[in-house]
Amino acid sequence: MEFRSVGFVDLFRTGPQLRARTLNLFFNWFVNGAAYYGLSLSSYSFGGKGSPYFKFFLSAAVEIPAFTLNLLLLNNVSVQRENTN
Repeated sequence: MEFRSVGFVDLFRTGPQLRARTLNLFFNWFVNGAAYYGLSLSSYSFGGKGSPYFKFFLSAAVEIPAFTLNLLLLNNVSVQRENTN
């Protein structure tokens, strides 16, 4: 069995389904990054008057439960998928 090295361009050469999925992922990463950046920049206007430092702290504190939930869900979903195959 002979193995050949693959590169970035092979994502587009392999077939139309892989090409469409790759372009879809690129687009989704760009849109999610832009939305997250925009929400982070507008966090100073959250809550009306008050200290901008406290507003930034609140916007950062909201992400802690989100990261924890994300870790728990990803660990459980990946274990279930491995067991079903």
